[in-house]
Amino acid sequence: MNKLLEKLPDNQQEKIRAASFPEWKKPMLATLTEDYFDDEGWNEKQILINRMI
Repeated sequence: MNKLLEKLPDNQQEKIRAASFPEWKKPMLATLTEDYFDDEGWNEKQILINRMI
């Protein structure tokens, strides 16, 4: 077992199980549009959100 997992309490270690990788998912692709992003206050909003996180 992984050293990090060994630090978990016994009751949580019992819940650990091996899992297989999920099936392949198609990636999301960009969609071209005539509209463009235009929000003058976006940068300030993004900075505030990053500070909250």
